[in-house]
Amino acid sequence: MILSTAGVSVEEMEEVVSEAYLSALALYDRIKREEAVGSGFARKLRVAIETIEGALRLYGQDKISIAFNGGKDATVILHLYRAAVANFVREEDVRNQLSEQEKAQRSRVVSMYIVQKDEFPEVEEYVHETDKQYAIDASFLHTSFKEALIEFLNERPKIQAFVLGTRFDDPDGADLQQFSPSSRGWPNFMRINPILEWDYADVWTFLRYFELRYCSLYDVGYTSLGKTTRTRRNPALICKNGEYLPGYMLFDKCMERAGRVSHSEADHLEHPRRTAGVIMFSPEIERGVIEVDRNTTLKVLRDRGVRLKKLVFMPEELKDAAKEIAEMSMSFDIVITGGLIRSSTKENTLRAVSVALRLPSLKEDDFESKLFTFPENVQKILRKEAIAEETQLVNGISLGAKEPSTLVVKTRNVYSILGPLSLFHNVLGDALGNLEELENNHKS
Repeated sequence: MILSTAGVSVEEMEEVVSEAYLSALALYDRIKREEAVGSGFARKLRVAIETIEGALRLYGQDKISIAFNGGKDATVILHLYRAAVANFVREEDVRNQLSEQEKAQRSRVVSMYIVQKDEFPEVEEYVHETDKQYAIDASFLHTSFKEALIEFLNERPKIQAFVLGTRFDDPDGADLQQFSPSSRGWPNFMRINPILEWDYADVWTFLRYFELRYCSLYDVGYTSLGKTTRTRRNPALICKNGEYLPGYMLFDKCMERAGRVSHSEADHLEHPRRTAGVIMFSPEIERGVIEVDRNTTLKVLRDRGVRLKKLVFMPEELKDAAKEIAEMSMSFDIVITGGLIRSSTKENTLRAVSVALRLPSLKEDDFESKLFTFPENVQKILRKEAIAEETQLVNGISLGAKEPSTLVVKTRNVYSILGPLSLFHNVLGDALGNLEELENNHKS
């Protein structure tokens, strides 16, 4: 589908095309002046322009397209190419005496853009605004890359080459040359790669030195853009206050794609699931009697969007329990304990949690003050436990009694179901029913 110009008069369109041509000429002249400086970047700039100019002499501007997708590399290519095309037309004018309108029209850049369903809105907005500003003759295609390419070339049969923003340090850039034919199994065209030698810093040097507009996402911590489901802000740019530096302030070029996530991570972003470790305490375990069915535990958690990663049955040993809780709390989003750790005078389940999380148990007046923050009917149960300042009540199940027979309390990311294991599954589903709470509180 070719970009529509509906609602734009012929006069307005001619003015936009003319302004785009003049600004491209001005950029070309600035680039040539910069080349004369002789710096390392100036040499790369000269190679890039000469590569494009060689392609224009070989194919002509009417047989070349770019693939402008709004990314930083594609933005560099857009401006290098439109500058080189404008000068190519200007030199042609010396020979053919073209009118101003003819020069402007011949300098228009042809572009292909593949619309993705999970594209950043900021990218789409930037692409559309840039196309309009520079009168780009753009085709918007709604399909896969290969199918889009076939459709585009059928739509524009003259096109024989694409100017691309691939660099040597890109995943597929190491084996390319400045002129590389398309791969086997793809439509036939020439890939023109003018910035192969550039690195991350060179891209930003060009865009910022020549004061060229780029996608706004790069100003808020993004350094490499892909689908929304596979792109995050770069963690190397986060500040102590939680804000992010602009992408051009990334000094370690090896971290450029640190904000990209793998397919498995992307699936987790699209279909978030908490991970959990479960520990069961019971004196019956020492005698080989297991009171809780493993498959039922797995199903109850799965139905609540929680993936069970580890299930452990343990005797009532405080030290061993604290060690296991500590390891799980660092490895999984949540930890669930079931049953009670008892001694002759008190119950130690929450003490084991406090030890595992390195939280001090409350003493005397502080303990009493904290205890009174709980409902009166659960205070008697918790009075036997060692509670921490961060301990919170999730719910209590009464089953007909005034005092709940089973409590669920939360300390950081550890959920403790205090009661007989025979009631574990009756309580577990309700305790984990609110996944928003898990999302807000996991790994606090």
